[in-house]
Amino acid sequence: MLDELGFGRYLRKEGLAYRFVPVEGDEINTDWMADKLMNKFAAGNAHIPGVYFDETKPRQLISMRNAYAELAIDLAAKGLKDEASTFLHTADEMMLQQNFPYGHNSGGNRHNRNSLLFLEACYRADSKDLADTVSKSIKKDLPNRFGFIMPSMTTKQKRWLSKRATQKIC
Repeated sequence: MLDELGFGRYLRKEGLAYRFVPVEGDEINTDWMADKLMNKFAAGNAHIPGVYFDETKPRQLISMRNAYAELAIDLAAKGLKDEASTFLHTADEMMLQQNFPYGHNSGGNRHNRNSLLFLEACYRADSKDLADTVSKSIKKDLPNRFGFIMPSMTTKQKRWLSKRATQKIC
């Protein structure tokens, strides 16, 4: 929406916020964002097994994971694939799969959409091991989403659709 108003060229992503700047340039302030993600961000004990999250915390963690993915995509586009992979692995280590899986139920299926962005970042950074982990988690969750979203479909239709979707997406 901001781009439609002509502001998009003047916004720089810095962590979880945008800064309005008077000149056109990169969409991400790479060095600043990298410093904040590596040295300031914390995931609220998501790295400790069995931590419970209320309904607010997963939304915050989705935003954080998304920031790491956006930075990794930016770094990979600049040819810094090793550094991009480091950020992706840092985000993965901050949030244990058992506490906060990549494939997960969330409002508007936001979690799976952002996990696909994280998966794209893994592929762009040539982080095949992490891409495999993310892909498996999303593949495991997608059939559950189809069953929830499309209750009027027959079981056979759901199986067919979920099989096709996981083959095409992941």
